[in-house]
Amino acid sequence: MDVSNLIGHHASPVQWLAEGGILKREFEFPRKDAEGNSITLYMHILNRAQESSAHTSAHVRTLSELSKKNGSPVSGDPSVIAPSIYHANLAEELLLRAVCDDGGSAVFPDIATLRKCLIADEMDVLVTEYNITKHQLGPVKIGLSDKAVETWCKLIEEDAENAIPFYVQSQPMAQIQLLQCLANQLRNAQTGSSCSQNVSTELSKSTETKNA
Repeated sequence: MDVSNLIGHHASPVQWLAEGGILKREFEFPRKDAEGNSITLYMHILNRAQESSAHTSAHVRTLSELSKKNGSPVSGDPSVIAPSIYHANLAEELLLRAVCDDGGSAVFPDIATLRKCLIADEMDVLVTEYNITKHQLGPVKIGLSDKAVETWCKLIEEDAENAIPFYVQSQPMAQIQLLQCLANQLRNAQTGSSCSQNVSTELSKSTETKNA
């Protein structure tokens, strides 16, 4: 693929990739400014070094918090011994590195500022925006098989209280498929149409539209 038109003024593809390339997406922050105007920010996909740094920082922070709470050093895998705390810290570390302005500069200088500025719902929105950005701009598209979609729909229908938390943590593409499935179940409740067939049809239409 000829990337010269994407690289622009950069000397080489390596330099272009090292600076993040075009993997940046504009989105509207869920809160308005003091004058009621929309706040436009950007989300970019982190490179391997940035992701590794985020995981390491979340690991260290979680163990530090647990050690302070217990009054003695805590060791082990924090994602196993305290998954909720670890994943909350990881989300903060990822957003700290991923949310930027038009020029590519980080919006939040540190974790303390991020925590002070954002309420819980805004954190959830930004995490979703990051996942959407990875889904739209990343090279890997992860979805579910028709059988998996049917299984998820049945699980949510029969045991939504326990199924929803796992659903929320699934990949954006899987979330889209499941939402389409549930919507089609409502629309076709009286026709007996297959949920997975309807989802497959909708996804095919979406793919054809993108490729047109």
